[in-house]
Amino acid sequence: MAQKKAKTSLQRKKKKILEHTKKLKISDEQLLKSLTYPIPCLAVKDVVAFPAVMLSLYISRQTSVAALNHPAIKNGVVFIVTQRNQATEAPTGEDLYSVGTLG
Repeated sequence: MAQKKAKTSLQRKKKKILEHTKKLKISDEQLLKSLTYPIPCLAVKDVVAFPAVMLSLYISRQTSVAALNHPAIKNGVVFIVTQRNQATEAPTGEDLYSVGTLG
């Protein structure tokens, strides 16, 4: 019974997201075209960013400052992704989770 309830809840959430996307009138093709420019990556420690949620970040690493000063930031978009190990000071792709947030 609980599994059926969870599945129904997930279906409602998916439907709500699809309805919101239709309201924006953005096609998949337009969305992909809008994301074909370089996007700076901001690796964060001990924080998970979610879309449409305000987040205060303390930026201290030079690479993070450089990402925020990157010319591509003029588009107003940065890819925020969480590090797997917060002790790593110079994370590489393997040190980051594969899912992040455009913010």
